[in-house]
Amino acid sequence: MITFVRQLIAAPLRVLLWICGFVPVFDRLRLIEIIRALSRDPSDIAGVLTLTAAGKGIEAANARAQELFSVYPYAQIAATMGWLQIQHARNLQAANQWLKRARQADCEDASLLGLELFLSEHLAEYDTEEVVTHILARNDLPMQTTRDALLTDGRRLLKQQRWTEAKAVADRILAVEENPQARWIKWVTAIINGDDARAQTQLAIAGRKMPDAAMRGFVALGWLYMGDAERASQVLQEA
Repeated sequence: MITFVRQLIAAPLRVLLWICGFVPVFDRLRLIEIIRALSRDPSDIAGVLTLTAAGKGIEAANARAQELFSVYPYAQIAATMGWLQIQHARNLQAANQWLKRARQADCEDASLLGLELFLSEHLAEYDTEEVVTHILARNDLPMQTTRDALLTDGRRLLKQQRWTEAKAVADRILAVEENPQARWIKWVTAIINGDDARAQTQLAIAGRKMPDAAMRGFVALGWLYMGDAERASQVLQEA
């Protein structure tokens, strides 16, 4: 009941916060701090951290996160701060520290799994296949988390040149929804199989759903996985 009342009081302020996104009548950070104090909702705390990072910098956001996590040990605080460290500072170790801190506090939710999945592709202390297997074994996660795990697995299989298995992962995704990265995986495997026409079709479909810069990056990565570093370099130089 208390939580419901808090949310009810905060509701008009949420509307005002939304309006301030278009018309800066009030300081959005100060406004969401008020909303956070009223609601104590993890998503509002995440909003505080996001706006703090944007307006005051990543160090200020990290300090605020430390304060808030000591009072509200929510998984979403750790996950948000981890992603902010990656996005604003490219600091994988700082993101990893937030993940570990959340685990030590017995936090467990989909947002942490997403962060762990990302870190598993970049830090040697994680086993990507193990993280993917753990996620895919669960049936209580959002579709996005499952999809991200499958795409990560597809990239891992391409890197290991396990082409048939990578294609099977892409087919599994495309059986449920259209996805440009799954099409990219099928582009790589089509080239490997010598089917240039199918490869071009897959790449064209992917290109309609992906920004040009991102598409070039994936194409270059694909050539690297296929062992053609020179072709990958040419693609990046065309940017």
